Amino acid sequence: ENTTTNNALNRISKYYTEYKYNTDNLLTELTQYYWNNTNQSWNYYNSQYFNYDTNNILINQTYFEEDTARVEFTYNESVLLSECIMPQYEKHPINSNLYKYMLQQAEYCVWNSKQENWEPQSRSTMYYSEQINSSINKLTANIEVYPNPTSDILIIKCSDNFSNAVFQIFDLNGEKLYYNKIKNHTTIDLSWLKNGVYGYSIVSDNTIKKGKILKQ
Repeated sequence: ENTTTNNALNRISKYYTEYKYNTDNLLTELTQYYWNNTNQSWNYYNSQYFNYDTNNILINQTYFEEDTARVEFTYNESVLLSECIMPQYEKHPINSNLYKYMLQQAEYCVWNSKQENWEPQSRSTMYYSEQINSSINKLTANIEVYPNPTSDILIIKCSDNFSNAVFQIFDLNGEKLYYNKIKNHTTIDLSWLKNGVYGYSIVSDNTIKKGKILKQ
């Protein structure tokens, strides 16, 4: 594991941040310390731990504050956050820039020093309803994107006539990686793309389709 520090944060707000990464360069642990003027030393403030699945997708994030409180976030990696309409708080939990998927649950616990265990105090479970637009759904039902997962090529096929159709690929940070016009039957070379999960969109004058592809 690697450790780095955020000296800029240290100078500005008297906080010292330590980061640890795994061999895939994914953040696994974040620890913050604050400067104690009384004893002139750095004191532990909070820490966060990040767990990933076999595809390096963040599925769990746990936050500890001064070893007395814990908040654990659980995500559904099958749905991108950009596809969700959420209240402000749920959309931006701690270090929300590190996750890109649907938030399913947040559990708050406090430490019981007598029994030496974490006791749940509250739990928030997120429920989602599907937003449906019948005119768009009818059109997108005729669009096929395959094979998925894929290794080298992606085929886009549509039985309806496209009009000014564009295919785009985004990374999990929302950065556009690919943009090209497509026809009713288009083959796209993805051999240049690194293995991982990506979002895509197909947009034309009367059609919108969004989804995910797995490159492996």
